[in-house]
Amino acid sequence: MTDILSKLAALTTKDKNGLLPCAVCGHPNEVDGIKPTIESNRRRVVCTHCGLTTIWCDSADHAIETANTRPRESALIALVQEAPKQIEVLQDSETHFRVAYETSTKEIDRLRGCLGLFASVIKSGEPWTEICQREYDKALNPTEAA
Repeated sequence: MTDILSKLAALTTKDKNGLLPCAVCGHPNEVDGIKPTIESNRRRVVCTHCGLTTIWCDSADHAIETANTRPRESALIALVQEAPKQIEVLQDSETHFRVAYETSTKEIDRLRGCLGLFASVIKSGEPWTEICQREYDKALNPTEAA
């Protein structure tokens, strides 16, 4: 996970001009990627590796801002950065669930044993005795009987 986070950090680190790496290829956008047109002072950012360009903008700052605006990418990066915390929460939940399941399974097994005793008394036609009552009470409230 740290390898992914370090790659994301590289993609979200601005250069000395405030430009993020290219959104497509990840290569740096260079200062000379900001070029004025012949007719006006409008500018755009150009990746010198893959050629991705922004729209023409009225200023270099606006072109840089446009090149750096990546709402989907930012949302995905935030999700990936949040993932380790979510994994930890799920692992904690799994641990709690496993403990609860094991505890309830033991309790079910104990109650099945008690029911077996009661069923055998009922099936045998034997009278309900003080011993049966004590076992019954102990089965219903094991902490009080201890």
